[in-house]
Amino acid sequence: MKKKRVYKPPSFDTIQAAVHEDSEKIEAILKHYESYMLSLSLRPCRNNDGEIHMTVDPEVMCRVKSKLIAKILKFKIY
Repeated sequence: MKKKRVYKPPSFDTIQAAVHEDSEKIEAILKHYESYMLSLSLRPCRNNDGEIHMTVDPEVMCRVKSKLIAKILKFKIY
């Protein structure tokens, strides 16, 4: 049986700095969620032999990243 990975969320300090437009911290958050964004960007694709395989759609990946960045910058910390 596979062990389930436990991911630690980004620290409060990282989130707070990202909200205040620290580009390094925004990149850190993007890196943290990269595997999830890749899974959201998978699309079926047919190769030359007619077999279907999953591939990352770069346009979808770009949209997902853009939306995450927009949400980070709009995030309110009370």
